[in-house]
Amino acid sequence: MLRRFGWMAWLFVLALGFTSVALQAQLSSLGTITGTVTDATGAVVQGAAVKVTDEATKVQTVTQTNSSGSYLVSNLNPATYDVAVSRQGFKTYTVTGVVLHPTETSAVNAALAVGATTEKWRRYLRSCRRIFRRTRLVRCR
Repeated sequence: MLRRFGWMAWLFVLALGFTSVALQAQLSSLGTITGTVTDATGAVVQGAAVKVTDEATKVQTVTQTNSSGSYLVSNLNPATYDVAVSRQGFKTYTVTGVVLHPTETSAVNAALAVGATTEKWRRYLRSCRRIFRRTRLVRCR
């Protein structure tokens, strides 16, 4: 009886070894995009939204920067990606054509410029002026 279980144990170890080799081969073909997000003064920006989009399939992966301004998007298939970083109060930072090869880590660091809030305010004023011209009920300054 002991010989029977010993044989089954070796068979189990052998099967486990083949499975781990196959899994390792599958995982080694994936890549990573990482980076640090700063503002115009060089200070890190925490809580910025980072959107990584596969150009061919349009599949998006979204993450946020941590307290040190860093982000990590792993387990990405080899492809060409677009990276967009946004945070309230800043202009959106976009990089297109980031080519990711198997087992590669690409660094995309972003320096955000101040300005998104003023751009939204200008759009609001333009739409408000259009409404005022049509209705003469609303006054914008």
